[in-house]
Amino acid sequence: PHGASPLGPWITISVGVAEALPQADLAPLSLFVAADRALYQAKDTGRNRVCLSPGVSRQGTAPHQSGLLLSAPIGMSARQQGMATVQEAQTLMDGGLWRLRFPAEVEEAYLNSRAEERRQHIRWSAIAGLVLFQLYLFGGSDHFPDVPEAMRWQLAVLCATLAGAVIFSSRLHMPPWWREVIYSAGASMLAIASPWMLSHSQASTVWSFLNCLLLIPLFAGAGGRLPFWLALPPALCMLGSLVVYLRPEGVQANLIFMDSLANLANASLYPLAAAYTLDYAERRQWLLSRIAAAQSAHLSEVGAQLRELSMSDPLTGLPNRRQFETRFAPWRDQAVRSGRSLVVAVIDVDHFKRYNDALGHAAGDVCLRDIAQSLARVWPEGEALVARLGGEEFGLLAMADVHRAQRWGDQACAAVRDLDIPHPDAGADRPPLVTVSVGIYCAPPGVGMGLSHYLSRADGALYQAKADGRDRTVLAGEARRVKPLV
Repeated sequence: PHGASPLGPWITISVGVAEALPQADLAPLSLFVAADRALYQAKDTGRNRVCLSPGVSRQGTAPHQSGLLLSAPIGMSARQQGMATVQEAQTLMDGGLWRLRFPAEVEEAYLNSRAEERRQHIRWSAIAGLVLFQLYLFGGSDHFPDVPEAMRWQLAVLCATLAGAVIFSSRLHMPPWWREVIYSAGASMLAIASPWMLSHSQASTVWSFLNCLLLIPLFAGAGGRLPFWLALPPALCMLGSLVVYLRPEGVQANLIFMDSLANLANASLYPLAAAYTLDYAERRQWLLSRIAAAQSAHLSEVGAQLRELSMSDPLTGLPNRRQFETRFAPWRDQAVRSGRSLVVAVIDVDHFKRYNDALGHAAGDVCLRDIAQSLARVWPEGEALVARLGGEEFGLLAMADVHRAQRWGDQACAAVRDLDIPHPDAGADRPPLVTVSVGIYCAPPGVGMGLSHYLSRADGALYQAKADGRDRTVLAGEARRVKPLV
């Protein structure tokens, strides 16, 4: 209900609308200025209506534009970065990972992300492979009794040396893929040396031992979890060495050899398939984790910005009324513990509606921002909280005595006058500059004295300051009105 309105018994609004296609020479403020003109057209033609601006000028200007704040969209940089990461990862997945290779920079990031895990895994896989191969080598020596013992020990030493090289490389600072290359090279050398040793046996039982050679590609592909392209050489070296070194004599021996070779070739496909599948799955999972991390980081940053914006006034950058209300309780508790008085002040810009009506809301916003910056400089940082309560009204929360509160209020009035912002609607009863009036309530917090209690008393003092002539400070409950500082 709005009983004082000449339009009717209810509150109404007027709306100004403007539209424009973004262009390089179109000032951001000009769209707002055009909408503001349309708003006043709606008011001039009877209010309670919507008016559309006829056009937007390329050079939008407004009086007193110094210090205009043009804010960017929320979290724009984080959104762009997150979208780039997500798009890159999605493109790689859509293009297929069958090559098991990323572009150089992405590949380096992928390898570095799992370097420590791979270092530990390769070390323990080499140790396990060394122990198991030695057990098979000496435990199955009855299959090739005619091979000299010295040759078996040579193979054992080679196996230990290769495993030692892999373990030693895990302690060095080197690119992650070097360790995997060393592991693959060691397994390949062992895959060549083992058939060479077995080729010196003429025993028929040697063919049954060939199946033990499957341990080499098995530990490379599944045990060591090497990438597919590094798990492939040991398997090829094993099969190729068997064909080159072993020469079975007789139909039966040749049949057993060919059967064992076929079994080994077939069995080698399984660790290779496992290596391919694991490599593919790890790369895909890593890309998905990058997408999740980028989205999570973006959401966290936007969430933090939204929390900050929800507690800040977007025009002036000062805390808003919500933060003012939230911070009151801690300040009140601190005042109770310290036994000090709590100060709440309400600062109002004098005749601001007339300033807006004469120059438009764009100029009014710039004026409010300059006043906000001036007020924030009056009070020492950390000793007071200055906030925009809404419209042209600002608030102050501090702990101080009456005299200091009075001095701060007078300094606020003087600081705004010193801005020398001309007031276009100044008359004989009003100063030619934009000014503020200040109402202050200063008292130790007591039972039932919440924020509404302090604000209502400060608001009453503010209206008394306006009634006394504006551009001054009045303390609630004070019979004496102290004149503002000159």
